[in-house]
Amino acid sequence: MKNILLISYNFPPLSGPRSLRWLQFVKYLSKDFSIGILTIQPEEGCGNYDRSLICQIPKNVRVYRTYPGFIHRFSCCYLPLEKIKVVRKKSFKIILRKVIKNIYKNILPPCLMPNKIIEWLPWGLKKAKNLVRKKKYDLIISSAAPFVDHLIAYFIKKKTGIPWIADYGDPWAFNPFLPFPWRRHLIDCRLEAKLLKNMDNIIVTTKETVDGYVKHYPFLDCQKITIIPCGYNHKEFQQAKPNKGKKFRIVYTGIFYKDRSPDILLKSIKELNFDFELVIAGNISPEYIKIIEDLGIEEKVKLLGHQSHQQAIELQKGADVLLLLGWLKGYQIPAKIFEYFGACRPILSIKFDEKDIAARLVQKHNRGFILYNNTKEIILAIKEMHNLWQEEKFESFFDLGELKEYSWDILAKNLKKTIEKVI
Repeated sequence: MKNILLISYNFPPLSGPRSLRWLQFVKYLSKDFSIGILTIQPEEGCGNYDRSLICQIPKNVRVYRTYPGFIHRFSCCYLPLEKIKVVRKKSFKIILRKVIKNIYKNILPPCLMPNKIIEWLPWGLKKAKNLVRKKKYDLIISSAAPFVDHLIAYFIKKKTGIPWIADYGDPWAFNPFLPFPWRRHLIDCRLEAKLLKNMDNIIVTTKETVDGYVKHYPFLDCQKITIIPCGYNHKEFQQAKPNKGKKFRIVYTGIFYKDRSPDILLKSIKELNFDFELVIAGNISPEYIKIIEDLGIEEKVKLLGHQSHQQAIELQKGADVLLLLGWLKGYQIPAKIFEYFGACRPILSIKFDEKDIAARLVQKHNRGFILYNNTKEIILAIKEMHNLWQEEKFESFFDLGELKEYSWDILAKNLKKTIEKVI
């Protein structure tokens, strides 16, 4: 068996797109390769901690966990995510906590390259050096974000010459959502260019990302860039028991982002006068909770907080409609869309510009309604979906069959071909 070292900061028991992606790939690859995983020892206070994922790691896979760094430990232990209920009492302790949290979220990140998770570099690199000294690895794979994974792989590649595949979830230096000044952008570009020149293969999730990398880094060879999107576990969705509601139910699994805010959606919900519920499974920031309270729609919006991955699948499968908020700028795609495909339920896809990749996929597969983020379109779309649900016409109106081209088994076969080619 060939030996592979995967460097992935995000790995079970952490959930999230990066962690789930490589958990599924490792399940498949461990049949043909000997795999070691370098990751962190996360705190249970992490917002995406999911202990149930640990038992899914194959027994023949070695997992090497290291100290994650002070920032991770401090933020998980002393700056936990807000609970669903908003605390309105302004005690000194709460004010101090908010000040510290603001430093960690807004002031500290721009000062650290490529972000605050760079603190893992000394611990991860030291362990990686020990591993490659004790065992002959035929390939290194790094998964990002966070991009510190690529930095560790780069140093190991320079030291040992072991072939290196870098897996990108999102672009790095030309990512349009990085909140850093132009001077910092130039530094990121030079740093990423240096790493790219040492990668033997690059994996991205969309064709648009390939175009972006070739545009920003003309020295790149397209033949060394492979497109492998995210996916869903066919068996997990087959075996999951749907979590259904007693009324028309719209389900959203995940978190919200400021550049794709749900505020217009929430305001639109206030205008709907039939009986339904919007279920949100994921950590939600206080500003959106306040909007819900101010609009007086607490009875229509059900906040579940963070759910395990299994619970999220059950909610997706039992939904009448799945809510999707697309990405702007045309480089990224929400990983949850592929699990939505696995759930075989209609999708309400809200797009924020014409470059929305997810909306094009929903349209391609006739999987739901695509609409712009404005009150009129949202109200009309939800009303029409409610009517189709009442008349039991979803199956005849949409194509709700399986899309096995996005199953992890199929995607892992493509990954295996790339690995064999690089080795």
